Amino acid sequence: MTKCDPFKYFKTSSEIIKLVVMMYVRFPLSLRNVEDLLHERGIEISHESVRFWWNRFGPIFAAEIRRNRINQMRAYLNNTGASATLCKHLKKSFDGKTTHCLRHSFRDRLRDCDVPLEAIDQAGGWSSVGGVGTNYGKGYSMPKLADYLRRIAI
Repeated sequence: MTKCDPFKYFKTSSEIIKLVVMMYVRFPLSLRNVEDLLHERGIEISHESVRFWWNRFGPIFAAEIRRNRINQMRAYLNNTGASATLCKHLKKSFDGKTTHCLRHSFRDRLRDCDVPLEAIDQAGGWSSVGGVGTNYGKGYSMPKLADYLRRIAI
């Protein structure tokens, strides 16, 4: 099915109509203010034309903007963000290993070196028991954590 042109029977160009509607919607202007601004730029239209175009094309433009935003959000959520780029680089550089794999192998190596569970959680940013704020003010000192991490160094 062919898509009809909503501007087909208008004498004014579609660019001017889009400009007028977007100016009226985007900025806190009255119909007469939009008319005056365009008059200063050499475009002669009536405030009634602005009102008519806004009523006629406003919903069409809003649907188009909404559709574009949804598509942008879908593209972002479909792993086109920074974390996906990092994962792609890691897979290429480390024989298919991802950040998820690296976090698990890090935890396994710490466990193999007999590092206490609390220190493993603190070093990896995990929380094994309780919520985020349960261990505020507690934990291992940085030198002790550094000592545990030196144990697993390659």
